[in-house]
Amino acid sequence: MEKFQKSNNLFRFREELSVVDGVLLKGSRIVIPDTLRKQTLQLAHEGHQGIVKTKLRLREKVWWPGIDQDAENLVKSCRACQVVGPVPKQEPIMRTQLPDGPWQDLCADLMGPFPTGEYVFVVVDYYSRWQEVAILKSVTTDKIIRSLDMMFSHHGIPISLKTDNGPQFTSREFYNYLSENGVKHNRSTPYWPQANGED
Repeated sequence: MEKFQKSNNLFRFREELSVVDGVLLKGSRIVIPDTLRKQTLQLAHEGHQGIVKTKLRLREKVWWPGIDQDAENLVKSCRACQVVGPVPKQEPIMRTQLPDGPWQDLCADLMGPFPTGEYVFVVVDYYSRWQEVAILKSVTTDKIIRSLDMMFSHHGIPISLKTDNGPQFTSREFYNYLSENGVKHNRSTPYWPQANGED
């Protein structure tokens, strides 16, 4: 105990520590040195029991400062536990409110490239579920705007257009195009493609 220095992370627990037969204890639990903590965590986590059971196993016999956080970090980073662990409950999909009439609220997306090297640009009317499709060789913002111009000339300018966060839809040129035509641009949540569907 005399060897502890104030910089040692055990120093603040010095009143709770004791030495029995050369073994450092905190209460009845063995204090594990830094060099053996990783191995001790692995042994306690054997069988991939999860955070709670791993902590319980550790707390029965051993201790060190930050033991609970170390156990949580180990289990959260364990690939096997992530694969077989409980799947987080998904939020129910909420339907998009039906517009008052056709061609008011639209969604648009790109598919491809297909083996031919072509892309399909699809625009769907939320009200009627009518689909307008354009086959494109390239998917630059300019090509998307030209396709929308053709569609808007046939059906009129909508109130809103929902897209994902593709570079064509987030460019300054696309923003200016929609702004000039008075179209509200709604973008779906990044990395959640379901949000850009019809429902």
